[in-house]
Amino acid sequence: EFDWNYEYTPRVEVGYVIPGNGLGWRARYWHFGGNSGKLAADPSPNQGRIEVGLHDDPDIEVSTGNNEFVRATQTLKLDVVDLEVMMRREPSYGDVTLSGGLRYLRMDQGYRADFIDVNTFVADDIITSQHFFEGVGPTFAVEGARRLGSSAVSLFGKARGSLVLGESGLLQARIDPQTPAAPIRDLVSASNTLDLQFI
Repeated sequence: EFDWNYEYTPRVEVGYVIPGNGLGWRARYWHFGGNSGKLAADPSPNQGRIEVGLHDDPDIEVSTGNNEFVRATQTLKLDVVDLEVMMRREPSYGDVTLSGGLRYLRMDQGYRADFIDVNTFVADDIITSQHFFEGVGPTFAVEGARRLGSSAVSLFGKARGSLVLGESGLLQARIDPQTPAAPIRDLVSASNTLDLQFI
């Protein structure tokens, strides 16, 4: 289990609404990139071993040997771009905005486990898994705000749904860091498929 902390992720939005008309457009970009790591010490011989595995066809499982510990890391990166037309209405009690357009999504996920010698602090074995998705699809959103009486305080809410169709790929391998010329010991799986994501 990895611990992910809260962190700042930028989102940039530009757009234009025709005065007195309510019709307009906007473009938004959101990026998230983060990683989380965990160290697992090798238990004593009487308590067993630490095992890390990739389950596919064929399965690979690697266990810690004598004087080894495991450093596991997980990464996640997202790039999202929305291009939309929108319609805004401003009744006396607040405002409502409807929008629709296209969403581009690129997602990269990674997992890695290093089996490290406690004497040399050099990895003896590495297991890695990389997954990506890239696609385009429709996106729709509704936003609303309602003023509380004659005050400057409002209640607001937003809802968005996107259906993205694209290419998904997976690469899982066991790597020998001691042999740079031929680092891949076992290629568990490498595939590209057509995938559908609802976000």
